[in-house]
Amino acid sequence: MSETDFGDYEGKKVKLITLTNSNGMRAELISYGATLKSLIVKDKYGIDRDVVLGYNQINGFINDDVFMGATVGRVCNRIAYASFELDDKKYHLPANNGKHHLHGGGCLSKRVWEVYEIRQCVGMQSVKFTTVSRDGEFGYPSDVRFEVTFEMNDYNKLNVLLEAFSLSDTNTIVNLTIHPYFNLDPQASADVLDHELSIKANTYLPVDETALVTGMALYNLLNNFRRIPFKGDSAYNSVWPSWPPYLAVLGVHCMYTILFENVSFSGEICSLNGDLKKLREGVCLKELKTTAAIDIDNDFILDCKPGEEALRFCEICSLNGDLKKLREGVCLNELKTTAAIDIDNDFILDCKPGDEALRLRSERSGIILAVSTSYPIIHLYLAQHFNNVNGKIAQPYGKYAGIAIEAQKHSNAINIVSDLLLCSEYYGKWLLYENQAWK
Repeated sequence: MSETDFGDYEGKKVKLITLTNSNGMRAELISYGATLKSLIVKDKYGIDRDVVLGYNQINGFINDDVFMGATVGRVCNRIAYASFELDDKKYHLPANNGKHHLHGGGCLSKRVWEVYEIRQCVGMQSVKFTTVSRDGEFGYPSDVRFEVTFEMNDYNKLNVLLEAFSLSDTNTIVNLTIHPYFNLDPQASADVLDHELSIKANTYLPVDETALVTGMALYNLLNNFRRIPFKGDSAYNSVWPSWPPYLAVLGVHCMYTILFENVSFSGEICSLNGDLKKLREGVCLKELKTTAAIDIDNDFILDCKPGEEALRFCEICSLNGDLKKLREGVCLNELKTTAAIDIDNDFILDCKPGDEALRLRSERSGIILAVSTSYPIIHLYLAQHFNNVNGKIAQPYGKYAGIAIEAQKHSNAINIVSDLLLCSEYYGKWLLYENQAWK
């Protein structure tokens, strides 16, 4: 383990912390953005390979606009139209991705964090970075302390713990991740399209032409956290300026969940049996339309309390066709050329926290990267918008130079489902990167 200077930013020293293990695995971390600068592992020939894209100098990270290896937040990924409503108050954020707010706008990635704690014991080394984001920074409410801990052990595992602590009596929103781009081949290789990827997921969230998740939720209008406006409301045009009425955009590829109650009623009441029973937990409307015994035009009797969520829509797509191969493992080049999407999506995990959620491997280098997480989502991005990014090597990073693997909550979650850090509450999520032997 070592600690050295890595330059300056806004009058503050940037520190470079290097964690190592007994197998020669090495992680280089910088306090600017609590960033994973490098992850060095041995390939099948015993040669050290840096499997993370990045920069050799601090200016590269300062001028970076693709969040290379950084801790991103307060809220990672996109917030629709750079605004959200919380506790009956509208918050406006900087729009840094077209009309949308992306990765906190640089709130956490474009600052120097404090090196709070360095620990070393037999078989383990770790560093904890911490920073405080004040109320109103980048438009977010509440004072929040953020902590990111990187821990490496002799089992070739790099654990990352992402934490947030509310410091005020105002509610806020949090969705943290780190944003490394992986390339398991020598980085002079042009792209990662020869890598094989498998993920424990059966569904993903589709996106529109601006890479915004197209699913949304409809809440009971008495919901205590927010009121989502319908077309015709005065607030509608400011929140969804270019969206048609809700039901028109949802279509039949939507999850539909609703809560019910048996009440005293003199007419005929039917139980939700057979395929209709799936409505309780959530069912695709297309499946319901083709299998249910009725063509739905019915009253459903709610069994939730007034003010509780009664109904939810969220567009979800199954991993069908070529995307279905992701479950067992598919070459990224095959996926890119045959699948219906250019990957920049949330994939909904169906494995338990702690189980392997994703595996990326390269036959060329013999390196296998396994990812586990306590998050429900892994967002994958194939760097298709890279355009000659000047990184660590002489050859610029081009299209598909790496794959970003971002464990997180749902993208745009505050405008789809509740994504709150209540006052005096704690937020903690972890993810694990494991370098496995070639099999």
